[in-house]
Amino acid sequence: MKHLTDGTMRHLLNLTLGRIAAVLALFFVAAGAQPVLATPSFAFYYGKDIPWEALGAFDVAVVEPGNVGINGWSHRLNPGTTVAAYIAVGEVHPTRGYFQAMRPEWKLGENAAWGSIVVDQSAPGWSAFYLEQVIKPLWDQGYRAFFLDTLDSFYLVAKTPEAQQKQIAGMANLIKDIKRVYPDAKLIFNRGFEILPQVNALAYAVAAESLF
Repeated sequence: MKHLTDGTMRHLLNLTLGRIAAVLALFFVAAGAQPVLATPSFAFYYGKDIPWEALGAFDVAVVEPGNVGINGWSHRLNPGTTVAAYIAVGEVHPTRGYFQAMRPEWKLGENAAWGSIVVDQSAPGWSAFYLEQVIKPLWDQGYRAFFLDTLDSFYLVAKTPEAQQKQIAGMANLIKDIKRVYPDAKLIFNRGFEILPQVNALAYAVAAESLF
């Protein structure tokens, strides 16, 4: 962990109370991980006015790439900090640029709480589309780490064990495809416990949100 001054800690606490998305537990699961003292520190910030200086106190900073801007972050952030792009996997919001290009048969249902479309992870062509429309543009922008969210959204529409297993298999295959095409990508899972037995060796870290 990095050692922070009292002033920096107070500043980060204010950010946490304001606009940093809190993740209550994060497990470092990469193969050959070092002892606890060497475990990377993480920060999550999804707002627009990104506090790059404060985030530079962490080893990994997860941000919403749509709020980073065209100038990126390389000139504003500690070079020792890895910037991870937040990406939703299990569902897509209509505001995403690639939404209009999605095939109707990929849309499995809806998350009414967020106005998002739950994706059929087992649908032919979805994995290739996701790699081309989501991962590649971010990779080209310089992201080498990805925070994978909504990994369990399929439960909203897949109600039988058979249907759920179908979605789990499809999502695990998508994760494998990402690492196959981008073997150096650091993948951070937000939960996704259902797919871990199949892809645990591919995870850089696992976050467990809303434990309490």
